[in-house]
Amino acid sequence: FIVDYREKRRITKEEWDDMDLDQTESISKSNSGLEYFRASIIEHTDSQGDTHTDLRIFDEDPNYPDVEVPMDSLISKIRMSRSSQLDQRHVKRRNKTQGAKENRPLMMFCITMYQEDFTQFIQSFAGCVRSIIEIIDYYKEMEESYNQNDFGIVLIADGIAKLPTEFAEELRKHDLFDEELCYNKVARMDANEKHVLRKFTKTITTLEKEEEGVDVKNLRKYTYSTNNVGHIFSKRLKKTDIESIVTNSDMIGILHDKDKGVLEWMISKGEFELPEINFFFCAKHENSGKIESHLWFFKGFCSYVNPKYCQMIDIGTIPLKRSISKIVIRMEV
Repeated sequence: FIVDYREKRRITKEEWDDMDLDQTESISKSNSGLEYFRASIIEHTDSQGDTHTDLRIFDEDPNYPDVEVPMDSLISKIRMSRSSQLDQRHVKRRNKTQGAKENRPLMMFCITMYQEDFTQFIQSFAGCVRSIIEIIDYYKEMEESYNQNDFGIVLIADGIAKLPTEFAEELRKHDLFDEELCYNKVARMDANEKHVLRKFTKTITTLEKEEEGVDVKNLRKYTYSTNNVGHIFSKRLKKTDIESIVTNSDMIGILHDKDKGVLEWMISKGEFELPEINFFFCAKHENSGKIESHLWFFKGFCSYVNPKYCQMIDIGTIPLKRSISKIVIRMEV
């Protein structure tokens, strides 16, 4: 027997197998706004030799395509938000002199981890948020300002089974991870009624509705950038969410200003306001190394969102104040 988290009861192997019959892959959402989908990165090479990648919702059944990420998902809203908030005449005017640089989010941050503790995540997360605050503040009086829709922070864990129990508990506490949403997507029951990590054998996929009227067997086949899949949780963090994450009495003194707590360090004791933050937690299904974590960030998240700048950070690294923001501001001149 195993636990059915949705109903808080024990279920049998027969019930488990019945739940596995649903062939429709989609985004799951909790009452608090946390989103989840099991992701793949598909790719194909065109006639010119250029490789194109796309983030998809993974369906392990070879007879079903990996479907597009819905437009009402958080990651899609980030990709589209810049287009909707800019006056298109202004974009065209800027494009003539400075190139088409405005019609996409400004920056995505990637924090890679393996089995580190949550305290180290807070350090790096605080530095990323502080950098976003500084960039928003610098441009706030200008004709073309930036806001929270132009940024995203991605935490990538190298193997969902390798995630430390304490770390997972902290994520749950702050509503950044929920096993109810990934129910039956991570593990399965084996013949001995043991809960084991799923193994995926699908190596090619098609795109749904790619060619109207064409038989499924004749659709173009797409390969995967990696045969690993990602369990992606996403949430727009409000000010109270961020305060809850970083408020920890044990954290005082670990940042560069030894007399301040993490929250005080981030907002300079009230000088700045906390913005809302687009946060993504991607737990890779299998442990495949840091380089593959970078692949998930660049070929998965960045290929889909198309930010102008990307910042890689190892968990525990604390960006200095006015470090990342100064680089971005200089490159924007």
